[in-house]
Formats: sequence, structure tokens, C-alpha cells
Amino acid sequence: MRHLTAVTILLALAGASAQAQVLTTADTLGKGVQGVLASDSHIFVDDARLHIIAGQYVRGLTSGFDLYVIASDTRTDDETGTTVLDQLSLGAGGNWTITRWKGFSVSLFGIVSVPLTHRDQASDVLADAALVISRTVVKDRLALYGGVNALVPIGHRSRGWFTPTDTEVNAPVGGLVMLGKWGVFAEVDIGHLTAVGVGLSRVF
Repeated sequence: MRHLTAVTILLALAGASAQAQVLTTADTLGKGVQGVLASDSHIFVDDARLHIIAGQYVRGLTSGFDLYVIASDTRTDDETGTTVLDQLSLGAGGNWTITRWKGFSVSLFGIVSVPLTHRDQASDVLADAALVISRTVVKDRLALYGGVNALVPIGHRSRGWFTPTDTEVNAPVGGLVMLGKWGVFAEVDIGHLTAVGVGLSRVF
């Protein structure tokens, strides 16, 4: 199942940008297995709205640890929809399966990202850390996951438009439909920062 489960990372933040969704299960790909993921997320916090498109590459370095590399574009409007800005960012991190118990898997997931554009409107670094719990409910077909996710701006928090000025915590709830080497993700994140997103992954 690890070879069929999804590849992803989390994406998308609000109030500003970068990460907010996990879009991954607690199961890793397996040593030497690699995959790609494309995702589309919409984030809502207070009066801000963000649309984030991201591409990710994932490679299993060991049987229990995957390396993630992500590039994303965040598009944002003000509350009237008249101002549009785009920010490009790059990030890297990993997903580490720490235990499996009675059909459940638990992992620690983390990504750090830095802005490439509009650097004066974001924190220096945005860290995204999550505890992910998942379970395959239909073998090789359907996995469900949830957990707790925290977005932590580091350095120059106060200038955040593309990043939050304070730590944001939410609860991701999602599912992965497995279709051979392909996977389709859907996720909703509940909290002050609310997000909905979908992703399409492929393992090699």
C-alpha cells in the first residue's frame, strides 16, 4: 500500500501564503520510490482569499522517510477582488512514519519554504509542521487521514501579507483514492484558517 499511497505535502496558507494543507497520508512511499503531485488549494482566513497551485516531488529515502521538494504560486485578492498579487516560493521537508498500530499509521510531516518574489510582504521563512494519522479503509483503493497542522512564520512576522503574522493551527481531514500508480486527494482544513483542496499524484 505504501507504493500506492499518495505523494504530497502540504500546501497553502492564508492570510498570506505558503502552506496550509497536508495532502498526504502517514504512510511513506518506500526506499527508492518517487512520485510527483500537482495540487490546487483555496484558503480563506478573515477577509483574505488565496488560490495556490503547487507542484511537488517526493522520494523515499528509507522505508520510513520521504523527502519533499515543492514549488508553488500563490494568487491573492483583497476583499473587493480588485487587487491581485502573485508570489512564488520554494520549499523542502519530509514525512516520517513514526509508528503503525492496529491498521493506523502515524507520521510527523514538516516543510519549510522561502519566498522568491514579494519578499517584503512575507516572513523570512514559513514552517509547516503536522502530526498525521491515517488508515486504509479499502485495500489499494481508499485511505482516510486527519491530524493537527501548524503554520509558523519565522522572521519579520509583522510584514506578512503572503504569510500569517501569527502561528495558525488547523485540523486537516482528507481522503486518498488510489488508482494503481495514480492517486487523487481531497482535503478540508478546519480552523481560523479554512482551506479546501484537491491533488493528483503519480508514483514511479
